Amino acid sequence: MGGFSMIIFWLLVILAIYLGSKWAIRKGNSQDIVRGENALDVLKRRYASGEIDREQYLSMKEDLEK
Repeated sequence: MGGFSMIIFWLLVILAIYLGSKWAIRKGNSQDIVRGENALDVLKRRYASGEIDREQYLSMKEDLEK
């Protein structure tokens, strides 16, 4: 009985880690979607906030417009 309980315990730990990471990824990616922004809007906002420089902005913008 002890071995079976240990297997169940570790399965629950693994499941909790999996679900927690899945939730965290979804939560992080949903911020832009909730705002209704497309990729170009996000890029413009990142450039305006100083998160990326002009060269990065122009390069990424060119990639998005292809």
